[in-house]
Amino acid sequence: MNQWYVKELSQLTDVSVRTLHHYDRIGLLKPSLRLSNGYRVYSEADLLKLQRIIALKFFGFSLTQIKLLLKNEKDALQPFTEQVKFLQEKAETLLNAQTVLQKIVAAMDKSLEIPWQKAIEMIGVYKMIEEVNESWAKKVLSESELRQYAEFQKKLAGSDNKTKEAFEKAWADLCRVVALHVNTDPHSAKASEIAEQCMTLVNDLYGQEYVHLRKSVWEKGFKTGAIDSKYGLSTEMVFWLDKAIAHYYRQRIYDILNTIQDPEAPFLPAWKTLMEELCGQDSAAQKDLLEVALKDEHISAVAKAWLRRHI
Repeated sequence: MNQWYVKELSQLTDVSVRTLHHYDRIGLLKPSLRLSNGYRVYSEADLLKLQRIIALKFFGFSLTQIKLLLKNEKDALQPFTEQVKFLQEKAETLLNAQTVLQKIVAAMDKSLEIPWQKAIEMIGVYKMIEEVNESWAKKVLSESELRQYAEFQKKLAGSDNKTKEAFEKAWADLCRVVALHVNTDPHSAKASEIAEQCMTLVNDLYGQEYVHLRKSVWEKGFKTGAIDSKYGLSTEMVFWLDKAIAHYYRQRIYDILNTIQDPEAPFLPAWKTLMEELCGQDSAAQKDLLEVALKDEHISAVAKAWLRRHI
């Protein structure tokens, strides 16, 4: 069973040591164990209780109210409902808390426990949305893209430091290489090599789940200048890299389709991989890409006939 000293619990939950000491003094959250030297030791049960306190504080309840709610969760429906009305009168900074609470109230029943884990996850997303709304993303992304971007950022925040450091180093190295070649032909073999390095790095970061978001961040963020050069790419570098990436993927499409000599040939795994890389699981986007390929004069009639079988 895991145990934490007060400083460790503070780092784990982002609740200050001073606040944890205060909770101990008022009897809201007492550590399960206190050593002879006075050190507080918190258990997994204490951590769970602290998460509940964090959630209830986010909803706007006072510490006195929280203490009463934690004693009898089954009687929480009425005060939760009343708190929704209170939050509706609050400023915009509390609107996210209101939304989360309304969803929990809608799902609650007197005979059911409060879904704490779901509440904590939802709060995390809404807090990230608040941060995102203050960034470049608010200016250019749609509401659904903003929410997805917030979820993506929350996922990145949960990554281990080594993974983050490795990506940041690889991205910085890539930007330096792009800067060195920005005045060269974006259709050259070297440019395609750089584009491949870029997309391998970016695809690993976003994964298939966030393919649409990846495209939106590039098109609406980098290419419009909404994302400034602090991310390592100047406007000139962005447009050179955009051309290099387009050429790289175009060549991959040609390389795969030009191997097809029979319109009845089975579906190629390499083509499936490429479609998922470009479109994720978005069937409409895949169909659009196929329609473009059917109009490309560099693709053979045999390959186009093969493509039509798979639209």
